[in-house]
Amino acid sequence: MDDITEREQLSEEIRRTERHLAGVVECANELVISLDSQGSILTWNRAAEIVSGYKSETVRGSPLVYLCAPEHQRRMIEMIHLPAKEASQQHEEINLLTSAGQEVPIAWSCSSMRDDSGRVSGIVVVGRNLAEQRRLEEQLIISDKLAALGVMAGGIAHELRNPLGIISASAQLILESPEETELRNQGLQKIDTATRRASLIIENLLKFSRSSWNNKMDTVNLITILDETIALLAHQLSLNNVVLTRQYQPEIPQILGNRELLQQVFTNLILNACSAMPTGGKLNISVSSTKDQVEIQFSDTGLGIPSALLQKIFDPFYTTRAVGQGSGLGLSISHSIIAQHHGTIEAKSVQNKGSTFVIRLPVSA
Repeated sequence: MDDITEREQLSEEIRRTERHLAGVVECANELVISLDSQGSILTWNRAAEIVSGYKSETVRGSPLVYLCAPEHQRRMIEMIHLPAKEASQQHEEINLLTSAGQEVPIAWSCSSMRDDSGRVSGIVVVGRNLAEQRRLEEQLIISDKLAALGVMAGGIAHELRNPLGIISASAQLILESPEETELRNQGLQKIDTATRRASLIIENLLKFSRSSWNNKMDTVNLITILDETIALLAHQLSLNNVVLTRQYQPEIPQILGNRELLQQVFTNLILNACSAMPTGGKLNISVSSTKDQVEIQFSDTGLGIPSALLQKIFDPFYTTRAVGQGSGLGLSISHSIIAQHHGTIEAKSVQNKGSTFVIRLPVSA
């Protein structure tokens, strides 16, 4: 006979620890998923069930990659298998397909589990639901966009008033002298040109004001977006006595992006440059490219930013303007939008000499 009391106590302690760990995983707010070395699902916690709509017994044994959006599946495969090779943790934002066919943005972290011999025995994947964060970001983007529209309102009204005045004057001349063929033709030509101008202004304004915060991106031409933004802000630049110059490298490659969101970033930077030059100045916009990225620079001759404040300008609600003149969201939201495009934005400035904002975006494959 052997006394196994101690052994039974130890076994009970191990079972208690296992139940505790299982409870922690089940009650976690994040998606916690364990995979075998081939990427098939072993465990699927309650948060994953709630977000995806799939029960644990339904997905067990299925490859996790099949539950991802089709366009993101290759990235998920790379993220799962890279830790097994390099013993490192991987981070990616990949959309999860729910049982209802919807896509939910998830920030994934992936790391490998190894046995005593150092071989990969499994993979742990933790996901954070970004849906609520995206909703809040969309609200901030709309708020910032409305603020920018308020700044532009006077300029837009003036821009529309000019072609309307030309149309009205030309129509009156035609009505007063219907027999003058040459005068009529000239008037009709002016009416047509002014109408096209007003239509272009309205079209650009609608593109800017449209709410489009989503992950759906297309190949876009940055030069076209910049020119549309400049046309929209032409009168604003004139009111501030800002002389605009453009330097575009020939044959700029296209990028993968969202047209309206990029236009919002460019609008913020141009309006900020106008504010930094209250008595007028020069704004130069240059675009160049390498094999892998496109670089856009906005350089002004304004007041500049003190070096002590330069690192804070992308913080939410940080502004040096007077109360009521700025929300402090413009640059923060611009930074978020560029990050969503897998790019970078940085600022360089010399006080009383001007500032330069540099945006770098990856070239579309």
